[in-house]
Amino acid sequence: MNLILMLKYPKPVITSLKLELSNGFTCSKLQFFANGNKIGEPVDCYAEKDKGGLQKVTVGNVNLKEGDNLFNIEFTGTNPKAYKQKYMEAAVDYIKLTPR
Repeated sequence: MNLILMLKYPKPVITSLKLELSNGFTCSKLQFFANGNKIGEPVDCYAEKDKGGLQKVTVGNVNLKEGDNLFNIEFTGTNPKAYKQKYMEAAVDYIKLTPR
C-alpha cells in the first residue's frame, strides 16, 4: 500500500525532509521515497496507547529536480506489538522540506 504525492519545484535543490507523524497502537511502519530513491530507514509509528502523540522525524536529504517530484510513502508492515487488523494506517500531520 502506498501514498504518492507530487510537488512541482522551480529549480534543482537539496532539501532536508522532516515530518510530523501521529502515533498509536494501530499505526504502521513507513518507508519514504523521493523520485524513486529511498530516503532513510523505515519509521515505526507504533505507540502503546491509541493516540500516543506526535513524532517529529528528520527522514534525510532529498534531491529535488526542476519540475515534477514524486514522493512515495510506502506502508512496510506493523510493529509486532501493534493491534492486529486487516489494514495498515498512518497519519501524516505535515511534511516539511528545508533547503540545505
